[in-house]
Amino acid sequence: MKYPNAAKGINKIYIAEILSIMAAVLAVVMMILVAANNVDTSISGEEAAQVLQKANIGTSFVVLGVVMMLLMLVSFFMNLTGIISASKDEAGFKRALWVLLAGIVFEIIASALQNSSLQAANWLKVPATLCDLVVMIFVLEGITTLADSLVRKDISDMCAKCRTYLLCVLSLSAAAEVLASLGVTGSAMHSTTGIAAYLLEIVAYVFYLRVLNKARLMQ
Repeated sequence: MKYPNAAKGINKIYIAEILSIMAAVLAVVMMILVAANNVDTSISGEEAAQVLQKANIGTSFVVLGVVMMLLMLVSFFMNLTGIISASKDEAGFKRALWVLLAGIVFEIIASALQNSSLQAANWLKVPATLCDLVVMIFVLEGITTLADSLVRKDISDMCAKCRTYLLCVLSLSAAAEVLASLGVTGSAMHSTTGIAAYLLEIVAYVFYLRVLNKARLMQ
């Protein structure tokens, strides 16, 4: 490829998205476990742990949660190093970098509030999801610039279509997270909207993944 740093960077972003999809799938499995056992999603901390143990899903929930967090952590660093690498060949990726860092700040604060204020933690997931959207949009813009310089209109067109899909799908995901954060619905509805949000994010990641797969191989 004419842009070796971008090629390496996009490849890392591609791997990061695969890991993100795996983490999102595990999150859906965890939420289905909670919903199937009628666990109240409005509780947290020690009380939640006791309820999960009574439902005989405490160990499974913890194992799935640890694996999910590890996947998310590795995905974040892969995405971070990938964007940094790609920015050496295309400055547009730097905008994605700053938004990615802002998103992780929201995620860290949400995690810190998970036990003390679950509703506040849920609200912070909304800007975190929107940051994910903006990062993807900026990455797609960087890929479009590279594709145009390599006269790869097919990839540029894919990026344009993917941006439209992402705006629709992740906006719906953010809306689902808002509904889950309002706390005015029952536990079942809370779980349903949470699952819907993750499923929509998986759809968005798949669209994005297709473009990254093409982009990492373009010459």
